[in-house]
Amino acid sequence: MGVNALKATAVIDKHRYTRIKDVVAQPFSWYGRVLFPLCHTSQRARMNKGCSEEDQREHWRKLRQIFERL
Repeated sequence: MGVNALKATAVIDKHRYTRIKDVVAQPFSWYGRVLFPLCHTSQRARMNKGCSEEDQREHWRKLRQIFERL
């Protein structure tokens, strides 16, 4: 969760995703896995990235749908 997790995966292997707001709740394939970036769950961190509580709840619903399909 959060931009630090996204940056950490880029250290392991470069990918083009560096800004959480550009990829939040958008699944992408990475080494045979599905990465699903999410805004941090703390209210303070969410507000800094522009994720409202309603947005975040929708992101979690979308993640659940993807998980159920896999």
